[in-house]
Amino acid sequence: MSTLTSTTVATRPTTLNNTTDVGKSYFETDSNKILVWDGANFNEWNRDGLALTFPTSTYSASFDGIDDRILIPDSSDLNTSGDITISFWFQRGRAGHNDFEGFISKASASNSVHYSIGFLPSTATPANTIRMWQGGAGANFTTTTTFTSTTDKVHACFVANGGNWYWYVNGSQDSTGTGWNTTDTGTDDLTLGALADPTPRKFYKGNLDEVFIWSRALSSTEVYNLYNHKAYSSTSLAAGWRLENDATDSINSNDGTNYGATLNSGGLY
Repeated sequence: MSTLTSTTVATRPTTLNNTTDVGKSYFETDSNKILVWDGANFNEWNRDGLALTFPTSTYSASFDGIDDRILIPDSSDLNTSGDITISFWFQRGRAGHNDFEGFISKASASNSVHYSIGFLPSTATPANTIRMWQGGAGANFTTTTTFTSTTDKVHACFVANGGNWYWYVNGSQDSTGTGWNTTDTGTDDLTLGALADPTPRKFYKGNLDEVFIWSRALSSTEVYNLYNHKAYSSTSLAAGWRLENDATDSINSNDGTNYGATLNSGGLY
């Protein structure tokens, strides 16, 4: 029986011959992934399913905090019900702002079935935290960590699993609680860079990168792999926006329309 050569993230080969090494495979012991060299990059598979992996990001979407946003039309991919995971990278453009700053919003004017994610203002309690706000009979789900740096590049991930919810920051669990409701998200559009209910307002100033949504709860290991290995599980992946090229570089063809956001040279990972 043949076996794969083992490696780790730290010892993974980086210089292979693009002709003679095509198909060369390794097992990465600290991430449980199989690596296959295709001549330009490693294709990676998790032990328990296919994962999408991306090279280092070179761009991110920059929002001016005045009127910039990206609008993604409603689709069946985005109308998840019950469990959900939302992963994103951000870098704040201002700290201590005196108003809510929304940056991922699928909202309804009736407030009956929707969610919005953004920063609480400096005057709130707790100030400068990230909050997921669920409409209808839902509640507010807030990080413990506060964010005031305008230079830190941060990965955040919200997971709803049954009635439980979890915030992760840079791969580690930050806060948890109960109260998530099993409700769908209606037929409203998704907005990046602002709160929209449905009119865009409370604009975000800063950068966003790699916004992904799953219609299931990712495990803590999968969230760890998002931050540490940039491994995005393809299982129940509803949609994603790499924000690497423009508003149309989406997963599942959920292309957006760009209203003023710019592609900032310099990704967030």
